Amino acid sequence: ARVGSSVAAGGQPRGRRRVRLHAMRCASLLALALGASAPQLCGAHGKLTKPTPRDGIAVGRAGLDQNNPVSFEPGCSQENTCDAFVCREAAPNPGVPAKAVTAGGSLELGWMFTARHVGDCSVYVSYDVDRPRSQQRYVKIANLPDCKSFSTWSIQIPAGLPAGRAILRWDWAALHVYPKVEFYVQCVDIGVQSASATTPGDLDSFSITSPPVYPSSGNDGVGYRNAFGGTTQDMTGPSCFDESINDCYLTAPGTERNTDDRRGGGGSAPSPP
Repeated sequence: ARVGSSVAAGGQPRGRRRVRLHAMRCASLLALALGASAPQLCGAHGKLTKPTPRDGIAVGRAGLDQNNPVSFEPGCSQENTCDAFVCREAAPNPGVPAKAVTAGGSLELGWMFTARHVGDCSVYVSYDVDRPRSQQRYVKIANLPDCKSFSTWSIQIPAGLPAGRAILRWDWAALHVYPKVEFYVQCVDIGVQSASATTPGDLDSFSITSPPVYPSSGNDGVGYRNAFGGTTQDMTGPSCFDESINDCYLTAPGTERNTDDRRGGGGSAPSPP
């Protein structure tokens, strides 16, 4: 459910209550930063807008709906392990047609950030369209480093992906509150057209949350880069299905913040057929 769609005890909309709490937390952080040179600490909100995600919203709206971090979802205090971190919506939206994509072709993505904070975005695909989010398994297809510097980007759909119904998952790890991280996620239902003989069962896919493929903070495992200095600037995440495209070399096996060892199946993704 959307953050703004439920009502908390006392009749106050849950989304408004969470936004007020977020504002209070931001005020406290900013008070600590007064008189010091520090990065902006609050207001990081953003979402995927193209293709239209499951929420049906193709424009960003600051502080509302899925512009908020995943932690704003009920029961999602630990972002990297909750269902909402897989997809904000549990099922396809009948009002949003599936986007047709072609393996080997290109797909333009678009996002809207109401606060252009440091961080990196990534793109995944799953064919487990009928499974609960906790049971879905994904392969990574793209890295989008420093995604605040762009509002659109064209990615190549790997030629080796199978044909069929699938879920495209986009995430943004906002790093402006290092060592903490704020996660933003949207999913798009797609139909993959492909001449590949590969089947979904052939993919070396993995869960996003069980076990969590992302560290919970900059102090967990390989962590995240401090974009304001003091660490190397390597991107965090698992390796891709096809390392030759979409800046996937940034999280290839052997890179400093590759997280393949966190995957349930272990190891790195195989070379695509």
